[in-house]
Amino acid sequence: MTYRIKVPAKTLPVDEAHMLSWLDHTLHHSQSYRRPLLVGLGVVVLAAAVVGGVFYVDRQAAQKAQDLEHEAMRFLTAPSANDPQKIDHALKEAIAKYRQIVDQYPRTSTAPLALYHLGNTLVQANELSGAIEAYQRFLYIIQFKSLDDRVSATTPGLCVFAEGRQGSGSEGIHRDLGDPRYVEPGSGII
Repeated sequence: MTYRIKVPAKTLPVDEAHMLSWLDHTLHHSQSYRRPLLVGLGVVVLAAAVVGGVFYVDRQAAQKAQDLEHEAMRFLTAPSANDPQKIDHALKEAIAKYRQIVDQYPRTSTAPLALYHLGNTLVQANELSGAIEAYQRFLYIIQFKSLDDRVSATTPGLCVFAEGRQGSGSEGIHRDLGDPRYVEPGSGII
């Protein structure tokens, strides 16, 4: 009697998972993560749109502030030196433009310079208290590292001196800026 031994086939049964390529396999499994992936992609696109919108609005504001500054400079450079009424009108228009920059576009890079020019223009218009306020705001915005640098900006000190306040220009600016190191003469504090 002879026995026959059955030899199994040399090929393995192939199921669908083994036939897929790596890419197909990845895509097949990613279908279960489709919703979270789409939500994440949507959040990234929305965040990019918001950031882009903020940059666009800031750029538009900066452009409008620069346009206003150019208009103010045009008023200051255009008037005739022979006609005091034209000069007075030009100064008032320039002051209005600089104030508009400071009020409407305070976060732009043009605003600190507009404050400085506003102070200069107010001095020319003989509005010294307004000029001092503009210079103080300018100094506050640019935040000099030391008070000695503030004193080197002598124009506000000259305005204090021109208004007839006590002390020299530099003492006046120290006092007006609230420097704790400034001591009133004759106060008894050493």
